[in-house]
Amino acid sequence: MNQVIKKLMIKSRQDGQQHQCDIVVLTTKDWQQVAALQQAVVEQLPEPELFFPLEIGEIQEVLSDKGITLGAVVNGSLIGFSAILFPGLEKDNIGRELGLSENELTKVGYLKVSNVQPEFRGNSLQKKLRLCIGEIAAKCRDWEYVVSTVSPKNYASIVGIFSLGLVIVNLQPKYQNYWRYTFYQNRVAPLKVDRKTAEIVSCTDIERQVSLLQQGYYGYEFLKEHRCIVFGKGT
Repeated sequence: MNQVIKKLMIKSRQDGQQHQCDIVVLTTKDWQQVAALQQAVVEQLPEPELFFPLEIGEIQEVLSDKGITLGAVVNGSLIGFSAILFPGLEKDNIGRELGLSENELTKVGYLKVSNVQPEFRGNSLQKKLRLCIGEIAAKCRDWEYVVSTVSPKNYASIVGIFSLGLVIVNLQPKYQNYWRYTFYQNRVAPLKVDRKTAEIVSCTDIERQVSLLQQGYYGYEFLKEHRCIVFGKGT
């Protein structure tokens, strides 16, 4: 029996009813359920570049003691999950791109994949799962820096990561040469933005966004109606 962290009531888009949802800690024995849910989400994507799925080895890694993975369970079935990895001194620690020292790299938490079945979207489950992960990590990890990567076309994930207080600090080609925002935040001394310097840029205008980031701007807000990012000069 997986450890239950929290109980929620969430609404199903299919039957319009409220259902009890248990937030549980997932372990390596749950890897097949996680892989199956991830595959189901991938198969429904309108564009493959929106989401780069974890390979089996990566799934097992975030389920190990190198990460924390929480699942959302309704009627005994996994309907969502979210994971964070603590990469330490591994070569692919995104903190290296940000110029963090070796000591700082050991305090990086990388918000990895977060998936929810379409039937239960609209309940802010991804945000709730990640907030729970943060609470758990604060108790058992010495972590100070949080990072994540998101496609400029994945608007739901952009909203979700911004809601956690992270800002965009980089934009470059990554997985299979797809463009990805790098989100970052220092949990102890958060980055700040001068909102008087606001520049609004379409998510599709890669060149302008890269230019602003190179000038010391951070992306700090998403304008859903116009699919734009608001950038401001870092202070």
